[in-house]
Amino acid sequence: MVESDGELEGVYRLLGNDEVEAEAVLAPHIAATFKRAREVPLCLVVHDTTEFKFTGQAERDGLGLITGSGQGFFGHFALAVVPGMGRIPLGVCGLERSTRQLRKSTVRKPHSYYTSQDPSRESLRWHRLLQSVEQQRDGFECIHVMDREADMFDLMSLALDLEARFIIRGDKERALANGAGLVEDVLAQIQPQTTREAQLSRKVVTRRQQTIQPRADKKRQPYSRRPRQRFRAREQREAELSIGATTVEFRRPQTAQSERKAIKINIVMRGKLQHRTAKSQWIGCSSRRSRPIPWPSCTPSSTTIKPAGLLRSTSKP
Repeated sequence: MVESDGELEGVYRLLGNDEVEAEAVLAPHIAATFKRAREVPLCLVVHDTTEFKFTGQAERDGLGLITGSGQGFFGHFALAVVPGMGRIPLGVCGLERSTRQLRKSTVRKPHSYYTSQDPSRESLRWHRLLQSVEQQRDGFECIHVMDREADMFDLMSLALDLEARFIIRGDKERALANGAGLVEDVLAQIQPQTTREAQLSRKVVTRRQQTIQPRADKKRQPYSRRPRQRFRAREQREAELSIGATTVEFRRPQTAQSERKAIKINIVMRGKLQHRTAKSQWIGCSSRRSRPIPWPSCTPSSTTIKPAGLLRSTSKP
């Protein structure tokens, strides 16, 4: 990181200066990211939250509670990457920091209506970072990629207002407009339009996961049968996804703040997952090896539905 003791001392002085703000340090990096983004035809802006943990018994100013023990803070990032299997990073587009002073498990959860009225709720970080990137974006095209936590009517409505392109992992139980049922009712009728190969990464069971007892299954008979394991390791392997898509209208929930009564959204369904053996032969369909994936991906209705191209670089089984 540094080449001399003098540079190291300069880093210490920078990090120890209370007048230095993280936003000011990050600003030139964000500008450089946008400059690199203008050099490619299209980039993905991946949004996600991670936690920073600091060990030690002494309490530190500016830190709060995190998952498990210890103290730290949460960082919500927007990272620009080049589409494709290489996923070459272009840099950070935005960052929002937050801390928790109370554990959610120790506080009674209020009704969803009152939560939606809280201007300090954590979920608004998705809205703010999306709006920040779109306001600064100039001269390049991007697709915002978000996980299930971003499946919010107000967030998708804001993205449509900003004319932003996005793909969000959705919920099959979301209600459709005009009494058309739920998303899962439409998913059952979608026919596969294309297939693609995917590389499933290796999954390792951690030592902590090994200590967690299996969840009891009341439906199993007889009770002497061993309950299923909660965490299972797997080796890296290839799989094939069958993909279909259609356009639907999401009904506005009662807790939403958006003025839209409904939003028109494309949903892309990754229908079935088939695993390959080491000899690259297809394994026969069964309840364990060929299974439907129960969540759709949501995109703006203005996007031309091309499932293969849309999911080529964003799919992660």
